[in-house]
Amino acid sequence: MFVFALTRIVARSFEDLAIEGQISGWSPVTGTGKTLLVMLALWSVWQGTAWTTSRYDPYNVWLQSIVMIALGSTMVLGVAVPRAFTSLGLAFAVGYVVAQVSRPLILLLALGRQRLRGLKQRMLIVLSATAVLWLAGALLTTNVRIVLWLAALTIEYLAGRFGWPVPLLGRSAVNRWQLGGAHLMLLAVADARRAWGRPPERARPPF
Repeated sequence: MFVFALTRIVARSFEDLAIEGQISGWSPVTGTGKTLLVMLALWSVWQGTAWTTSRYDPYNVWLQSIVMIALGSTMVLGVAVPRAFTSLGLAFAVGYVVAQVSRPLILLLALGRQRLRGLKQRMLIVLSATAVLWLAGALLTTNVRIVLWLAALTIEYLAGRFGWPVPLLGRSAVNRWQLGGAHLMLLAVADARRAWGRPPERARPPF
């Protein structure tokens, strides 16, 4: 599904730069900026899903529900990408919000009293707050939509960079749980190999 969404982003980029640019006079910079925005949104969903599946037991029903929701949401994102700034803005925003908010919410319910519960709680608060920006932007004009979506992405990326800080709840030490992009890619490949029926060599931490 992530590959499907990526191909739709490429189609959107072509439309902005080659087709809509001739019709509405949009500059290549504007079209590239919009494409980069939706690509960063997709990357955020993929990164969060990959990190979660790499840390917890992939055979746990809670984690499998997260993956299924992520797949469904990514399919919606992929379909909506070419018209994310026109007629399908609300579909794109809803797909993104569901993918992002459901993950910490499900983990919060599954973790019980484990030590990572505080992290998921802060993630849920931040992502719920930015969800308002995503949904509000989808209901407004294109220029306002871009500003609100960009603000939401900026908040999310900065929050992740600094340990998801929330007033009165503190923040996490990032170096304890953050994974780089290359590491995430290796973990995704390893998970794909296990998905074909190869049992894991070492058990992962359960919920």
